[in-house]
Amino acid sequence: MDLLVPIVVMSAIAVAVVVAYARSDTGSRARRMVARERNVPIASVEQGARVKVTGVVSAIEPLMDSPIDQQPCIGFRLVTIGLYGRGDNQPGDGTARRETVETSACARFAIEDDTGTAYIEGPFLVGLDLDGEWSVPITQFSHEVVQRFQLSGAWAFVYREGRLTAGDRVSVVGRASMEVDPAGARVGDRSPPVLTILRGSTDEPVIVADAARR
Repeated sequence: MDLLVPIVVMSAIAVAVVVAYARSDTGSRARRMVARERNVPIASVEQGARVKVTGVVSAIEPLMDSPIDQQPCIGFRLVTIGLYGRGDNQPGDGTARRETVETSACARFAIEDDTGTAYIEGPFLVGLDLDGEWSVPITQFSHEVVQRFQLSGAWAFVYREGRLTAGDRVSVVGRASMEVDPAGARVGDRSPPVLTILRGSTDEPVIVADAARR
């Protein structure tokens, strides 16, 4: 019975934190931004246009490992929430402090639809869906990405990861550049071979989000 109380309290705190976080989820914001754009076949992309394309992903650079789960991927989105104020605070009383940190990274990758292939370069706004359920509260701050919570007095953290891997179907919004390259595709008998590249900038990043279900 003595162990049951702290377990229930820890679970209730984690649930309250997750509900609060969901109201300002970066993934939801990215999906809304992607949903506002009309999808364009890759073969129809025009020079200089900011477009949305949807297709299947493949890697063109060495894979990275996601920070906590250590799974190989093309890119990731990690959300960690530091939990504070375990002492006199009760779940739901509004006094417990929490801190949410999002970390993401993405390498260049290729995306293919029925009409062609495009190459995607950053900077990125990674809005991937988070996999699985939120972790139970973790009190060991062994990963570098969560050590800031320990330094600022957190007693635990919870996390979820979303990963981009080869074969995933995503939607990407970026600024198109058509570049002459021998490895590219020809759009006409007399035209040079070109690569379709979508790029971002600091003010206008490439948005990557899971594609809407068909």
